[in-house]
Formats: sequence, structure tokens, C-alpha cells
Amino acid sequence: MNSILLVTLLVFLGTQGYDHQSHALTLKIKHHPFPFPNILNKASASAPVTKVFSGLFYTHLYVGTPPVKVNLAVDTGSSPTWVQSAHCTECFQVSLPNFDPNSSLTFQPMPSDHPLCHGTWLAPMGNLCKYGIEYLGNQVTTGDFGLDTFYFTTTPNDQVGQQQRQTQIHNVAFGCGIINRIPDFAGDAHHANPMSGILGLGRDDPSSFLLQLSDITLLKFSYCLPRRVGDEASLFFGEEAELKVPAGQIQTTPIVGPSDESYYLNMTDSGSQYSVFVDAVYQVVRKAMVSYFMDEWLLQPLPPNKTRSKIDLCYDITDIAAAAAGRRGGLFSVAPPMVFQFDGASLELNHETTFQIFYEFNEFCLMIESANKFESTNIFGAFQQFNHRFVYDVGASKLSFFPEKC
Repeated sequence: MNSILLVTLLVFLGTQGYDHQSHALTLKIKHHPFPFPNILNKASASAPVTKVFSGLFYTHLYVGTPPVKVNLAVDTGSSPTWVQSAHCTECFQVSLPNFDPNSSLTFQPMPSDHPLCHGTWLAPMGNLCKYGIEYLGNQVTTGDFGLDTFYFTTTPNDQVGQQQRQTQIHNVAFGCGIINRIPDFAGDAHHANPMSGILGLGRDDPSSFLLQLSDITLLKFSYCLPRRVGDEASLFFGEEAELKVPAGQIQTTPIVGPSDESYYLNMTDSGSQYSVFVDAVYQVVRKAMVSYFMDEWLLQPLPPNKTRSKIDLCYDITDIAAAAAGRRGGLFSVAPPMVFQFDGASLELNHETTFQIFYEFNEFCLMIESANKFESTNIFGAFQQFNHRFVYDVGASKLSFFPEKC
């Protein structure tokens, strides 16, 4: 019988009040290779969200007048929303045209005295507002902040079965990236990069999409991340974000900490592909995994500095296949289950949310890394969140989750 590896995580989130109104916003999720905003109608909005070959997830929506399609990676680990500008000086390749603020009749540069231009990521420079963000792996984007109209495909809340239509949200604050060093957005020989920027769902800065649209989001959102490329799921905001399952089946852990801090001291992050633990914790997990594979299957890991996937703990697929021969479940059948223990809740990972097969490298790898590699704190990444719905209720100071086939 396989042993179970148990990892305990402390979750530090925060609380903030909100105004309860009967609005909702829905974004479809798919896995694939101040002036404050002014909402023109009371409807729930939806847009497809896709998982790309690199393991990130994006939603598509439209910005400006006339509307221009942009694909934005969904990131709960940062607040500002931004798109690559057509005037970028350091740019990544993207399959869509870059957004040109000069071509939008409704775009307004954010003045330096705007209420949002004094946060974690924004700062005045001359008469205008600038932003700068650094992500894991020393990835950086900087540029100009502005205001423009965002468009979502919508279905009215009180008119079930009615045709979808466009909802316009005026004066949404977002960045236009000028210097964009984002290797995660690089394509490869077989896949073009579809992502134009990031949709920030953090809560450490008022520029966050979640906080800007608080009349709709009610400071609450949920998502379910599909594992397979091409599958669709949904990202919900506001009233639609609530779990519609028996209360006894829902796991809940409290949100704690100041409201102006990120969720991610030791929390979930849909923008990170896999989980990252501080080195002391990671070494415990790594040692347990190495001991398990040796004791159960007499398998030694590949040398960490020689894995072609660049993941720290990997095994040769040929060895894994030999150990799995005749067992139900294929290669994953040799991996142990893991449990992440939160404060008041536990999440059991199955084999397919613990290890990944890299056929092109002939490697079978644990999708958890040391924070030393990224100069990061603990992050519970997207890979371990597959096929569960997570609900972030910042107003009620809680995070809930439930198994769901995304």
C-alpha cells in the first residue's frame, strides 16, 4: 500500500469589506497549446479562458474603441492588469496584434495625481502614472498606466436563456507594457505565444481587477483549472463564485493577515505553474520522495543538475515504466499520494497532480521546487490545483475548495 506524504502549509491571507450587490462576472477557463469603472448594465459577463502549452491560463476580452482582442494570463499572485503596448521597446512575441493606446478613441493616460497612482506597483513620474512589476524568475514588465473601456460577453442574470451580448466597463485602469521581459510568454518551435499580458486578481493593490470592479466581484472569485490542453472551465466573480454543493463537502481555511498584503505568503497562486516551498520544507518533501521510490521500487533519481526538463527531482521514464508494468494507472501508479494540510482543511493530491511526464525528455518529475531557485516564498501552484474549485472570499476572510471535474 502506498504511503501518503503530508505537507503542512500555513495560509496567510487578508480581509477587506465589500458592498453586496446583485452583480456577477463569469470568465470561461480553457486549457490550450480614481474615476472608478462604470458598468453599463447589471449582467454576468463571460469570456473563454484557455490553458496554453506552457501551463499558464489566459482569458480573452476586448479593450479600447474600436475593441481590440487581448489574451490575458490569469494571475492571483499579482494585482495590476496590463497588456503589451504596440510601442514596446523590449517585447515578447505574441500571436495577436499588440494593443495601441494611440488608436483607441477612449484611452486616457492616467495622471500622476490619480488616486490609484500611489500603490504597491504604481508611482507618479512627471505628469503621468507608471507601473513596474517583477515576477518569479526575475521576469519584469514596466510601462504606462491608463484608463480604457473593457468589453465582456454577457448573459443577463435575470433573463435565463437569453442571448449573450457585450457588456462595456468604462475607465478600467490597466498598464501598457513598454519594457516586457517575460520568458514565460515565449513560444517554441511548435507553439506561438497567444498571451498579450496579465489579468491581476491579487488584493495587495487597489489597481487589482478584483478591487476595481468590487460592485461586480463583491471581492469574491472562484476558479477550476482543467488539466488537459484544450479543455474549458470557468472563472466566476461575485455571487456566481459561491460553491453550489453541500456544505459538509466543502473544505475551508481562514484568510488572515493585513488586507494590503498579497495572498501569497504561503498561499495558492494560479499564475505559478507548480508549487514552490522554502528550501527547508522542500528538502523534507524531496527526501521523503527519494526514500519512497528507493524503498518501494529501488529507483534512484536523475542527477538534479542534469535533468533536461530543468526540474529538480526527476526519474527516467524507462525505469518508471518498468516499475509500473502490469499495474493499473500506468506510469502514475508508482507515485505516492500527497496531502497538503491547511489550517482547518486538507487537500489530497492524486498522482497526476504531483508528477508530470515529460516524454520529450524521457523524464518523470515531481512538480514541486525549492523557493531558492526563484528567490520566492511558499506558493501552492496551479499544477496541484487541477480539478478542484477554489473560492477566494476576501470579504468573509476565507478560502474554500471542493473536488470538481473542470
